[in-house]
Amino acid sequence: VENNASVVALILLVLALVLGIYLYDRRWRRTQDRLEKMAGMKNQSHAFALNLVRHFMPSIKVDRYQFRGLRAKKGGANIEFEDLSLELPNGKRVLERVTGRFDAGRMCAIMGPSGAGKTSFMNALCGKAAYGKIGGSIRVNGTEVNFSALRSVMGFVPQDDIVHQDLTVREQIQFSAKLRGSVDWSGERIQRIT
Repeated sequence: VENNASVVALILLVLALVLGIYLYDRRWRRTQDRLEKMAGMKNQSHAFALNLVRHFMPSIKVDRYQFRGLRAKKGGANIEFEDLSLELPNGKRVLERVTGRFDAGRMCAIMGPSGAGKTSFMNALCGKAAYGKIGGSIRVNGTEVNFSALRSVMGFVPQDDIVHQDLTVREQIQFSAKLRGSVDWSGERIQRIT
């Protein structure tokens, strides 16, 4: 009788263990199914975004999305600015005597608190601050240029998140160049610009 009780207890213990493993396995499979479904939705969203870009810009090449480092392009543009200023029609100076340079192939960050004039500075530098009087000088590769001449060939990505999140920086710039550029621009010209 004592042996039978031990055997019954052992059988119950094994059954409880098997039931526990079964329940754990079911929970694990449900979790895996849920994760696969979420990953599938993410992949579908990613594929939709790629197809959308390819549909509207069929000539743009969309590569895999991974950082490939920054390489200096041959024939890049060095931009220097001296005593850059911006005066609003009411006489208020938003920028005063800003001097600096952006070297070709280098990444620059313009940082400051809200209202410090970052966007006004970029608008003035790109000749897009039509709302005020721009002063100072801008040189591209050592040659002084006219502000109005810069409008069609110079721009910047604003601080607001208006870029396509799945494109690399290069792809975003190419997309923007193809979207905003002239219809008769060749692929070679866009490549040189970007």
